[in-house]
Amino acid sequence: MGSLSYKYSWNFLPALGFSLFISVIITVTDLVAKLFYPPHVDWGIVYSPFFAAASGQWAPLVICLIVYGGFISYNLPRSRRIREENEVGDVAVYTAVSLLFLSGLIDLSYTYPLNTRVGIFLVVNVLSALVGTLLAVKFRPWNRGQRF
Repeated sequence: MGSLSYKYSWNFLPALGFSLFISVIITVTDLVAKLFYPPHVDWGIVYSPFFAAASGQWAPLVICLIVYGGFISYNLPRSRRIREENEVGDVAVYTAVSLLFLSGLIDLSYTYPLNTRVGIFLVVNVLSALVGTLLAVKFRPWNRGQRF
């Protein structure tokens, strides 16, 4: 069993990639959905289902729920044995859940210039990867007795 710093470093990069992948998938599905709506219906790309529900944007809400729900349910373990052996699945679930809650910061940045929005987009993805990594390492069954 290695030290916890190795577990953090080996889990952070996949979590960051997964977080960026989810964000890109939401962006692409939102843009594809916009193609099928009439031109007078306009919404920005919405990453947070909470923001979409609060602003009454139902199509982006459904898109966000399908994407987040699909990624979370796909990575949930099917049995206890799989859970014990699937550390990457835990990282993916915790990263998707943390991105679900942190993505509201991206939606709140639409009134700012483009470089600020891109910076917030990247910071939110890095933070969700960090939170997902911390939670996955903290709640692994063999890490419970170790200190951080």
